[in-house]
Amino acid sequence: MADAAITDGRLLKRLGFAFAAAVGLGAMVGAGLMRTSGSVIDEVPYPWLVLALWALGGVHALLSSNVASELVTSIPKTGGIFVPVRAAFGDSMGLLAGWVMYLSYGAAGASLSIVCADFLTILLPSLADRTAPVACMFLLAIFGLNWLGVREGSMAQTTGSSVKLILLCAVIGIALFAGPPRPGAFAVAASDSAPAVGLFAIIVAYQMIYGAYAGWDSAIVYVEEDKNALTNIPRAMALSIGAVTLVYVLFNLSILQALDLEAIGGSGLPIALVLGNVFGPNGAIAVAVLAIILASTALNANVMGGPRI
Repeated sequence: MADAAITDGRLLKRLGFAFAAAVGLGAMVGAGLMRTSGSVIDEVPYPWLVLALWALGGVHALLSSNVASELVTSIPKTGGIFVPVRAAFGDSMGLLAGWVMYLSYGAAGASLSIVCADFLTILLPSLADRTAPVACMFLLAIFGLNWLGVREGSMAQTTGSSVKLILLCAVIGIALFAGPPRPGAFAVAASDSAPAVGLFAIIVAYQMIYGAYAGWDSAIVYVEEDKNALTNIPRAMALSIGAVTLVYVLFNLSILQALDLEAIGGSGLPIALVLGNVFGPNGAIAVAVLAIILASTALNANVMGGPRI
């Protein structure tokens, strides 16, 4: 009751820069990165072009974030892109933008829950035929965490995003330095037998890459709850996108160095081959644990953002 009296019905300003950066990083980096990397390399089997496209995706997201942050901080109310679209184009366009964003959150939440359930079956094979109920359990667990309060949800997001970043850096380090460099993936591009790549393949690859940056705008839905939104939101978005771009480029560089193009093309999950070469049979377990952490952290960001839209 005291909080209601103080805020006059408005959302409490309990969030800050660390959370805004963590929610952006947590929402962008999901388990899909593990599969997207291999799919992109299949489309564009030129290592340096692959790395350039991943870097371009980060620049694209960064330029978009500059526009989005300026819009939402000029009208600091919760609701995401619904708020500035409604102000500019009226109720009907605001309704359309809001529902599109909300439905995308719902679809992403379902997808992330299923990813968590799928990778859990690697650790617990007995759950292989129970994907739907296990996915629902993951989702309900995240709901329960956020039901406790904004502080609990934000602490989980900040901690989870930090752990996620540390684990990804560890995986990159293992892939880059655990064994001698294997120049096969880079040698193909310089050889006369390098396959031709068409514009359509590059466009398809870039669409997958930009999809991997989805969630870069997650911080904007918390603008009303940020203690200093005018400064924190733009800086947090720039920091999270910059960090994720660096991680994505290094992650793909590590795969391209550790595996040749034939091995990458024959695997839907190339990072599993990398860790399998280092850890043997335990590599699959390492991949499953990493994937669950990546997906569950993104799921927490998704669950926190949905109600605010």
